[in-house]
Amino acid sequence: MKNERVFAFAGREDRARGFSLVELMVSMAIGLIVLSAVFYSYIGGRSSYRLNEEIARLQENGRVVMDMLEKDLRMASYSGCSGLGRLRARGELSAIRNGMRVGVYADKIPGTVLGEEAYSLRVVAPVLETGIAADVSAGSPSVVLTDWSEDIGQGAAMGIYDCGAGELFRIDAVSGSDATVTLDAAPTRDVSAEIGRVFVLRKNGADDADVGTLYDIVDVEAPGPGGGTVGALRRNGEELLTGVEAFRVCLGRGNAYGASYGESQIDGYSRAEAVDTDTERERVVSVQVDLLLASTSSVALEVEETQSFSLCGGDDFTRTDRRLRKLFSTTVSLRNKLK
Repeated sequence: MKNERVFAFAGREDRARGFSLVELMVSMAIGLIVLSAVFYSYIGGRSSYRLNEEIARLQENGRVVMDMLEKDLRMASYSGCSGLGRLRARGELSAIRNGMRVGVYADKIPGTVLGEEAYSLRVVAPVLETGIAADVSAGSPSVVLTDWSEDIGQGAAMGIYDCGAGELFRIDAVSGSDATVTLDAAPTRDVSAEIGRVFVLRKNGADDADVGTLYDIVDVEAPGPGGGTVGALRRNGEELLTGVEAFRVCLGRGNAYGASYGESQIDGYSRAEAVDTDTERERVVSVQVDLLLASTSSVALEVEETQSFSLCGGDDFTRTDRRLRKLFSTTVSLRNKLK
């Protein structure tokens, strides 16, 4: 049987066909739709990430500052378990003891970018407290401390006390090697190292009232997009955070006057500038602080929003823009002034 091979040539109509113009346009349209969806998802995710980052920054900064502020406020008026009034003092040390301003003092700060919402807050208490490493003997002017600090300097007034009584001295000399302090006079009574304590009333021997911890507001250049001037909160001259839009302080007074102590019942809270006499300041037993922070970016939000916040002392704080804001508020009882 004879095999025959048959060769067939494909015609033009049987060849592979490409995309038509219509198919190409449809494919391009679908591709553009997919790319647009991916692009807008990326933009949305990026915006959400930036917003969450701003929220986290505001939350973290606000909480850290408020925790620090609360700890300082709880130390207001602290003068050891014996109290300033029970420290025996002689000569000019007696005047320092009697004139020592303790507690909380707050006032408005004029001329800042925050305007009516800028306050200063001073928390007054002894600048240092530490223990004693060995018994203090009557007749010996040398005291060895358990801790050392640069706040202990020559000329400062230092109290040595236990929970029964104490005495106030000047520091004649200090030794950083073994935390030894030499006083200007010898104590008249023994103080046990087990219950004895030391605190410094004044640094460098100053007899003014401006000691303690100071929070205040200054103007700084905004670090984020948009520029401009914003408020910055400082603690003893060290900047804590920027983007402050309100730092308002209100004081709560007890319902009776007293030379050293207020009543535990609060009459209500007034803005700090309304408590402007020493008699009224003596009645202050509680402090409310409102801290309003804004995002460093002026375009943190997608669209403009009207935001209102109720601050202590009345009057709402209202702004309409694209900044993100967070209000932090705390109320602290001055436990060293409560009965």
